[in-house]
Amino acid sequence: MVESLLAKGCAPTTDIVSFLTQLAVFLGNIRYAAELQVRLYNSILDVTVEEAERSTLLHNLGGAYGSLGDHAKKRDLLERAWLIKERYYGADHVDVAATLDNFGSAYGSLGDNAKKRDLLERAWLIRERY
Repeated sequence: MVESLLAKGCAPTTDIVSFLTQLAVFLGNIRYAAELQVRLYNSILDVTVEEAERSTLLHNLGGAYGSLGDHAKKRDLLERAWLIKERYYGADHVDVAATLDNFGSAYGSLGDNAKKRDLLERAWLIRERY
């Protein structure tokens, strides 16, 4: 079903992605849920122009790649999301902190614990202000 919608050029909404992902997890297929997220978020990303929504999609897509074990791709997508969020919301926004947390986690998974610590500290400082 999902494949036929994508083949017809239909871009799902983030709510549909969330529902289908939760269904796949409920059915016990976590890997399929992450693969589904990658396919669907990419299809939405192709038609999204609004900056805040684009940054959220990149953030979520990075998480899906991380779930699949591709931490370099996760890092790259989260960096793109972070740069957009900083430009859109400002460097001290709580949404920036959320992306910095995940960005730091990606660096940790890649073995760069110094960078991980730096990013997590930055996120913590932002959250401390809220």
